[in-house]
Amino acid sequence: MRASVPLPEQPHPDGWRVGSPYSLAVSPDGATVYAQTKPEGRIQVIDLTTDTLAATIDLHTGFRQIAGLAVNPRGGRLYVLIQTNLPSPTVAAYSTATNRPVPKEDFAEFDLEHGATLTVGPDGHTFYVTGTNYDDNPGTFLQIVSF
Repeated sequence: MRASVPLPEQPHPDGWRVGSPYSLAVSPDGATVYAQTKPEGRIQVIDLTTDTLAATIDLHTGFRQIAGLAVNPRGGRLYVLIQTNLPSPTVAAYSTATNRPVPKEDFAEFDLEHGATLTVGPDGHTFYVTGTNYDDNPGTFLQIVSF
């Protein structure tokens, strides 16, 4: 084992157990890990050059489910797949330089009711999202969307 970095406790509703790591994304240069912990709402930014917790990104999602994380190939954006009250999930964009939201780059045009996983293609302009529909056109799908 090279290192063990403790992750801070996450806020959680009364009666819920302590949160746990749920999803990871690694920067293309391998210097940073983004760890989403449950219950949802925050991402821990871990600096792998020092093996320390560098920052916490509060997604301000309440306890809506975060389905996945992805970093674009250039490393400048962290994308977060969030279950919303909209007809489809939303991908929220965050700057990896500032750990702040970039709302003008958010994306919500999926033909899915529930998103499950997210990745960004090597071109940096394609989302690959898996998910399900329950009512219209029920089933599980991979959607490929250019943005």
